[in-house]
Order: sequence, then structure tokens, then C-alpha cells
Amino acid sequence: MRFALASAALAATLGIAAPYSAFAAATYHLAAQKRAVKFGTFTPVALTDYGLAAGTLATSNGYDGYFSEGTFWSDDNFCPGSGSPGLTQITGISRDSELTYTVGNCAGTAYGFVYDQSSNVKSVVQYPGAVSNAVSGVNLGGLVVGSWGPGAVPVHGFYLVGSIYVSFDVPRSSSTQAIGISSQNTIFGDYTKSAGPAAGFLMSESGTYTSILYPGATSTYLTGLNGANQASGYFVNASNATQAFVWNNGTYQMPPLPTNVLSYAMGVNESGDVAGWYLAPNNVTHGFVWNLATNALITINAPSGDIDLQVSALNNTHAQVTGTYINTKGKTVAFIGTCKGTSCF
Repeated sequence: MRFALASAALAATLGIAAPYSAFAAATYHLAAQKRAVKFGTFTPVALTDYGLAAGTLATSNGYDGYFSEGTFWSDDNFCPGSGSPGLTQITGISRDSELTYTVGNCAGTAYGFVYDQSSNVKSVVQYPGAVSNAVSGVNLGGLVVGSWGPGAVPVHGFYLVGSIYVSFDVPRSSSTQAIGISSQNTIFGDYTKSAGPAAGFLMSESGTYTSILYPGATSTYLTGLNGANQASGYFVNASNATQAFVWNNGTYQMPPLPTNVLSYAMGVNESGDVAGWYLAPNNVTHGFVWNLATNALITINAPSGDIDLQVSALNNTHAQVTGTYINTKGKTVAFIGTCKGTSCF
């Protein structure tokens, strides 16, 4: 890898918790990844604990893995047998200070990759005999997870330990999709049955499954899991509206947002901070960081004149976030957001 190196009255009316006054002045400073805009569209999917955003740079010629910490940037092609731009689509990194493992998929192929920075080794990841193969996550221990299928669509989960592949399915499911793995080796993802709503699942290291279906939801999807067994995600209600939530060891929590907004929780860190975004009634999107312990929430706004801000990931250090917005020229701009002020998480 190359490194170039609301008011209380409004809250009461809407039936939500008023923001902690100590957080009212906290704002997020957004560092735009302007370099990527010159070449294509950078879509970040992860953020390390020292503020390095990782994702995919899509150009008119192909895809590259792309890394940026605001000013400096680098790109790399982890997929064997392709040039530059190549086929690399990054889907996950181990969220640690060293960026030990990077995983992803190779566009247009039936295989993915894992890159071990400590040993500078790139390895192909493909479940044996798979026709479809999607690598989706890795933890600091190097456990890789993904999904595979004998046909065009992955319908089974798998994990990779060393060179050993293990396939798994949620009991009585028709499709199992592994999304990621926590620091405690708990795999999370989504599953469906031949009848009934889609739901999230956790599979512990011992092989015990926990189903997560938000009460009354028509479908439930997970996006993140920390070592304290707190899972972030979103569900679709009976009105076909999408809303963010966290499953906190058996208890469901929703962020203190108005109930009439569409919202998505995109990840949870080891401190119990949740990042996501919501669509306000005026059709303007905002990001947020929400602390589970205090129920405090900080809103993240796009720069003046820009639109459609969406947060995609956060790290463990001061709840930095990464995501995208669309600028006044219609270009998608990726950013790293850092909380500024005396009352940040």
C-alpha cells in the first residue's frame, strides 16, 4: 500500500429527547477530499482510528482502492492481474491505528481479496467452488467474512481463518448475508426466509445465533457491531419508512430524532457512539453522531450550498466520521468530519 501519506419545546412537541445543552455548540468540521473529485468519485466505507478514510475511487476506466486523511491521499489496486485503474473495490478495514487488514472485491470477478499490511501480503479470497463471492468485513484478528453462492447471487455466509473457509447459514433461512465481524469475533449480517420479513442476525464465536427484528418492522438490516454487543442498523416500518436504531444487548433504542424523518444508522464504535444520517421533512439530509449512554446527538450539516450529506462510517477516536455530499457543481465529494468545540464526545 502506498501512502503519500432543537429546542426543548420543539423536542417535546415531537416526542423526542431534548439535546444535552453541553452538546449544543459542538459542530463537525468537514475536510473535503478534493483530490478524488479530479479523478472520479471516492466512496468511503471505513475510517481508521488515526483518521484515514478508505474506500473506492470509481473512474471512467475502472476502480482503485483509495485512502485519504484530508490532505494526503494514496491509491492502490489489490486485485491481481489488472492494471491501474484496476478492479479494486474496498469494503472494509480493521478499525485500528495500524490499518492492519484491508478487504474488498474485484469488480466483474467471482473473488475478493485481503491485504495484510504487516506482512505486505495480498491474498485472493474466494469460497471454494463459488460462482458468486462477496467479501464484506475483517477484524483486527484477521478474520475475514463474506457471502457466497453456487449461482449468480450469494446466499450463504462464510468466514475465513487463515486458509480455512467455513460456510454457515442462519437456521431455516433461505439466504444469509454476512456483513461484518466485531472485535469479539461475533459475525453480524442479514437473513431472509421463504416467508416473513428480512432480519438481522448475530453469530457468536461459539456458533450461537441471535435474531434481530425491530418490533413491527417489515424488514431489519444491520450495519455495525462493537465489542459490547451493540448493533447499529435500520428498519422499514409498516408505512414503508426507514428508521435508524441500535440493538443494545436485547434492548432497542432509537436516536432522538423527529419521528417523521427517514434515518439510517451506519455504524457504532467501541465507545457506544453511533453515526448515521437522516432526511428532514424539507428534503435536506444531515449526518449525526449519537451517544448511547447519554442519548446526546450532534447534527452534521453539509457546507453552505451543498446538498445530500450522508455519513457512512466512524472511528473510535473522538467519533470522527466519513461520508459524502454533493457540491454546487453536482460532484460527489467525500469528507472526513472532526468534532470541534469543548463539548464533543
